[in-house]
Amino acid sequence: MLFDRREIIRLFLSILSFFFFLFPIYLSFFSFFLSCPSFFFTFYLVLSIFLSILSFFLSIFSSFFLSCISFYFIFPSFYLVFFFFSILSFFLSILSFFLSILSFFLSILSFFLSILSLHLSILSFFLSILSFFLSILSLHLSILSFFLSILSFHLSVLSFFLSIISFFLSLSLFLFCLSFFLSLSLSLSLIFLFCLSFFLSFSPSLIFLSILSFFLSFSLVFLSILSFFLSCLSFYFIFLSFSLFFLSVLSLHLPILSFFLFPILLFFLSFFL
Repeated sequence: MLFDRREIIRLFLSILSFFFFLFPIYLSFFSFFLSCPSFFFTFYLVLSIFLSILSFFLSIFSSFFLSCISFYFIFPSFYLVFFFFSILSFFLSILSFFLSILSFFLSILSFFLSILSLHLSILSFFLSILSFFLSILSLHLSILSFFLSILSFHLSVLSFFLSIISFFLSLSLFLFCLSFFLSLSLSLSLIFLFCLSFFLSFSPSLIFLSILSFFLSFSLVFLSILSFFLSCLSFYFIFLSFSLFFLSVLSLHLPILSFFLFPILLFFLSFFL
């Protein structure tokens, strides 16, 4: 025979020992590379731990199995070599097991760090939105202050015109009082002259003139009162026209003010409600 049975068994055991030596190393490296992206997939974490434990037990089994087989079937020199390989695979499997555990904890840490970074990005996003709305609010407030200053200017102009109207009303009142007292004094003097002419002489022309002067004096008093009320009425219409003008200006400003006040009110109501 070309090959003896012992040589065939020895060859088979050498190939088997070689694969038993490499298989835990492959499993350990495979579990290590699987545990790298484990913060995204929990299944990879479980699989890497399972493979590392499997490689650990396989290395123990392969080392003891090969040592036992080599003790019975292989020469002592091969026994030492396979025993060395089995011990080496055993320690490499232990190292791969601890590396997988380390990668597991590092993946958990990276997972929590990714969650923290996600929360920080969400917080920065909401803070940017809040800063944007605060800038819009400040813009609305500045435009509102501008329109309020325009409104205050119009109100000051209105107060100025009202002061002018009040001045002319007081002046007309003063002139009315003056004309009333002058007409009253004139009418009293004419009445006195009428009485005097009536008692002194009975000429019809003087009586007619005195009666005419009496009615003229009363008509003068009546006209002065009427002129005062007409002046008051004209000032009232002037005031009414100015009021209507400024009310129209105010009604022109009110939609703009409401446009800028409505978002501000909504913003504050969203905080309080």
